[in-house]
Amino acid sequence: MKVKVYRNLNNGLISIQKEGLVVGHCSSITLKDVNFKVNQGGRSRVIAQQCKNVHAYAIGSVVALQDFTSFKGRDLTFDKNPVKGELEAVDVTYNPYKYSTFVDESKKPIHNCDAAIINRLGKIKAYTYK
Repeated sequence: MKVKVYRNLNNGLISIQKEGLVVGHCSSITLKDVNFKVNQGGRSRVIAQQCKNVHAYAIGSVVALQDFTSFKGRDLTFDKNPVKGELEAVDVTYNPYKYSTFVDESKKPIHNCDAAIINRLGKIKAYTYK
């Protein structure tokens, strides 16, 4: 099952949503079959109000977690099929004041990847098959 993850600026962790509900928080998450989404209305509000809000996500299937804490006892399912094969890695970032999408290290938009590791500091490593 796909989850939506975002960096939670209130608690300094990664928040994990499933079917619209927060199921927990972690310090690092590995996802596969990842899509990067930016809600442009939310981004516009950030720019206009100079106040951050949740409007950018990574969506994918959970492969691994570090330091997971369940929220209200909610369950989280894992994808039992790990990513296999030779992968290329790129650093990914998102800054609503500079970009309308997530971008790779060469500042090219990136909308999806085969796998990604996201940590609580907002560092994203995206992996694609060679």
